Amino acid sequence: MSFSDVLNSRDKYMLNSLWDIHENLILRKDGSVSAVYRIPPKVINSPDFKGKEQFKESVYTTLSSLRDYHDFEIAMIPMDQDIFPRFEKIALDIDWEDGAAPLAEYLLNGMVEKLYDSLGTIYEYVYYLVVPLKSIHVSIDLKSVVGQGYRSLRNSTLSLLGFREQVPSNWYEKYQHQEKLLKSTLDMLDAKRVSTGENIFIQRLQFLRGMVVDKETEITFVGDNMENVDEVNIEFEHVNIMKFSNMDEVSYVAALPIDTLPENVSYLHLQEEIEKLSFPVETRFKVQFSTPNGIFSLPNKAKRSRRRLKNTMDEADEADDTQNVSVVRSRFLLEDLKEKVDEDVPLVSYLNTLFVTGSTIDVLKSRIDILFSVFSQLGISLVRANADQLYLFYKNRFTEVLTKSDRNFIQPMSLEGFCENLFFMTKKVGTDVGFPIGRIDYQSDSWQGDYKAAIAASSTPVYVNLLQANKQGIEGKVTNNPHVGVTGETGSGKSYLIKLLFYITVCSRCNVCMLILNEKSEHNIKRYSMS
Repeated sequence: MSFSDVLNSRDKYMLNSLWDIHENLILRKDGSVSAVYRIPPKVINSPDFKGKEQFKESVYTTLSSLRDYHDFEIAMIPMDQDIFPRFEKIALDIDWEDGAAPLAEYLLNGMVEKLYDSLGTIYEYVYYLVVPLKSIHVSIDLKSVVGQGYRSLRNSTLSLLGFREQVPSNWYEKYQHQEKLLKSTLDMLDAKRVSTGENIFIQRLQFLRGMVVDKETEITFVGDNMENVDEVNIEFEHVNIMKFSNMDEVSYVAALPIDTLPENVSYLHLQEEIEKLSFPVETRFKVQFSTPNGIFSLPNKAKRSRRRLKNTMDEADEADDTQNVSVVRSRFLLEDLKEKVDEDVPLVSYLNTLFVTGSTIDVLKSRIDILFSVFSQLGISLVRANADQLYLFYKNRFTEVLTKSDRNFIQPMSLEGFCENLFFMTKKVGTDVGFPIGRIDYQSDSWQGDYKAAIAASSTPVYVNLLQANKQGIEGKVTNNPHVGVTGETGSGKSYLIKLLFYITVCSRCNVCMLILNEKSEHNIKRYSMS
């Protein structure tokens, strides 16, 4: 068997495609280069309808400016929320020479234990945006494309033989100007360049989904040799369930692509719905702008669909049959698409895949069932894609782009409709560093007093630090106002919460003097003294 036969097998896309990483730039073995950015999520709570609409417009404006780059990808990754550094920052305020220091330590340790006992895995979602600065699939320089194609074949062959080509020195310098232009384009979303370490870690994390990992260890492991990025054992259990093994860690992973969407995606807000789930779900979007020409362009696909639809309608007319409702609806949708093409509205095709993990097969199946139920209520068709699990896993790696061979599970849509997924947002209450006092309630309706059900339905802790506003140099802090407002129905525990925060703050900060005034209590004292 020749090397070309080997490389044309399905194993080709399973080879490690990364060649080098420098800060937020990634060099692939085919010579293409991508830039990676972390997008800080905008805090928008459920009732803020106006805020959501305004933010979707900002996202649309930013993403539409990426049209010349042809491709981009969005990832929402559940990251382990290491709470120990948070509590270490709180511990800095403790006067360890004070006699009450043991009580403060006892309180903090108890909070950490209760958090892990009640939640197990504590995570937070982090958004990443990846844009190719140079792609083998899109280039106006034919000589460059041929050269990249040869390099890709050569590097793949060397990889099979166990050899490596030396990484070009200072390869990233020629892309720094282009990267700066891209960064300025993304300023509306406050995009942050990832560091080399963070870049390496998120590449490695793709192969360690659902596992407990040491971040620094994995960064060093891959930093020493880029070929270690995919060092993991992948096997199948029960025919179609992927099992990942790394050292003593085992995780079961399912890749679930979206097959069909509602015809009207207005206010779909898919990312918001996923954040409401009580277990982590990773979402990946591989997006490609449609070109005006070409057999696979959306305009040409629409023309072929209109032709087939016209034949169907003509046949129905000849047979004196009434038109099927779905046929009539399809006609209007195609006409709407034609108008968008004529008006040069940005159109995209994208692959949306959800990754769910479980420590056991039963846990994984339970989470899959919940996802299918939630998506069914949203009018979204999610599929198991048993035969495509390995393909979906490798296709959704960072820097992979859609090609002509990717035809399954592809969603054609206007960019405006795509932004209805409501990207780069989160719900947040409280502070980044503080004492855990509860969890975020994602349900807009009342729980009718069933607080246990409300707690069980959420996995997002709320941290509060009454003295955080007085601190300087806190990233993301926009005010020095120390006032805290607590609202709620009568008898819902507002006074209890304030007293609890007061006592926790006093007991854990031995070098702080505080005074609490409760208007309700003061009024009662005056009333009783007058009687």
